[in-house]
Amino acid sequence: MQNKIIILCSLLLVSGAVPAQQSLLNSAAQTLESAQGVEQNLNNAPALLKQQAEGAALQKLDQAVPVEALQGIETANQLKSKADSLPTSTDAAVNAVEGQAKQKAAEKALDLLR
Repeated sequence: MQNKIIILCSLLLVSGAVPAQQSLLNSAAQTLESAQGVEQNLNNAPALLKQQAEGAALQKLDQAVPVEALQGIETANQLKSKADSLPTSTDAAVNAVEGQAKQKAAEKALDLLR
């Protein structure tokens, strides 16, 4: 009879330990999942740091260049495009002037006909 009591008590202790082991396994699984999340964050960290560094560098560059300098660059680009449209030789200049003179003469002739 004492043997049965000892066996029943040990079975009771073992059965109480099983739910404790399950909760221990669940907490271990949660810890493993969080560790995997941390690992993914560490793998993504270099890319995030690179993006932040590029953003900061561009912002500092924008702050370093004065607005007047940017306006000067825009003006220079406009003047360059105007200079590029000018004739480069005297023949081209003569042809351009003749074309404009013919166009004005045609407009005056139309006005006289009306």
